[in-house]
Amino acid sequence: MTHNRLSDLQDSRIVWFAVLERAYRDHDFEAIRRATRELQRLGVVVRFHALRPAGAGL
Repeated sequence: MTHNRLSDLQDSRIVWFAVLERAYRDHDFEAIRRATRELQRLGVVVRFHALRPAGAGL
């Protein structure tokens, strides 16, 4: 892979959202931190909220 292609991937919000989603599903907290930092670097603010049980309402 060329340097430009690798750089493009590292600057892709889509790639980092995919990393974040997978890390969240796998409970990989280090990867969650890394993906969150990278998204912040790209101008995306990530916030986590506690999940509500189904039917709990708003």
